[in-house]
Amino acid sequence: GRPVVSTPIRDVVRPYGAEGLVRIADGVGAFVAACEATLAETARERAARQVKVDAALSRMSWDRTWEAMASLIDGVAARRLGRGGEAPGAAESAVSAVSAVSAAE
Repeated sequence: GRPVVSTPIRDVVRPYGAEGLVRIADGVGAFVAACEATLAETARERAARQVKVDAALSRMSWDRTWEAMASLIDGVAARRLGRGGEAPGAAESAVSAVSAVSAAE
């Protein structure tokens, strides 16, 4: 529930900065200004931002992030191993990807 000011880290800028969930500041002066703007928010502005943040975070979870990452790893591993059809399951993804990369090197 706390407001966030971040430096322009790519994974923070998009989606969080782009969606107005956090303020992004590049440089000392911009960071101070963003902090001051955050502290100057009215109660209504804070509440509106929090509604947006809560909605965005409700669509995210570590489980969903892992599923998306495992799917990408499965795809790379399957292509590198020349497999057709089904890629290995999520539990085998990391091992397959590491094996495929090691074999390629």
